[in-house]
Amino acid sequence: MDRLFSGRRMGTFLETQDWDSLFVIGYLVLCVIGLVTMLYVTRNFAYNLLVNHGGLTMIKISNMTGKLSGFKALNTNTLTNEFCMKMYNSGKDDIICTHCYSADMLQGLRKNCVPAWQKNSDILSGGLIPPHMLPTILDAFFRFSGHGELINRIHLENLHNITKHNPHCAFALWTKRKNLINDFYAKNDKPSNLILIYSNPRIDAVMNEPPKHFDRTFNNVSKDSDVDQNCTGQKCKDCLLCYTVNNGVTTIVEAVK
Repeated sequence: MDRLFSGRRMGTFLETQDWDSLFVIGYLVLCVIGLVTMLYVTRNFAYNLLVNHGGLTMIKISNMTGKLSGFKALNTNTLTNEFCMKMYNSGKDDIICTHCYSADMLQGLRKNCVPAWQKNSDILSGGLIPPHMLPTILDAFFRFSGHGELINRIHLENLHNITKHNPHCAFALWTKRKNLINDFYAKNDKPSNLILIYSNPRIDAVMNEPPKHFDRTFNNVSKDSDVDQNCTGQKCKDCLLCYTVNNGVTTIVEAVK
């Protein structure tokens, strides 16, 4: 009897349903699932386009390795940067630039990076990028010049504009060219999401006070130095000491590798 009663209830249920409405609801559910899937695929495609190619400007955004693994960076060609090569060839052992990892790598293991990073150099230093062509960065933290150095004022202004275009992201720029920084930011407000780090060229001459407009100093000491170090080989993404805005840290110290 229970089975018979249950069968009758099921039959009554089926007879009373508005199948047209159920069909429409099912169709709409499938459409929503399809739309979400399409948006996910489109987002990933757009992400790859913007991150790997820099959008319409075709700037090359690099996925860094080693200590910087997990970070993306906007690099330029060290080998054609007049400032870099002058410092690199100075012959002064107490200048960190004579030990430049970038110049050495781009003449060896990273030769394949030179064409793309030279294109970055040309784009960033050759003229101001129109606002609608500035690259969109989808990361929380980003490195300017993982390789390379500021080339000229135009290069700096383009990085300034990229920073303003991506207010959600914290950008860190290492540079030894404090004159370019001083001249530019004497007339322009520094974006709150831009961290300027003065890369001290002198080994074993720690600067505790950042130059004007800079947030921090980055210093190198000899391997046998007894100076306290707070950059000790940990991956940058696990530390973020350099990349955190207003954390009270003004001096970074690392041993020469």
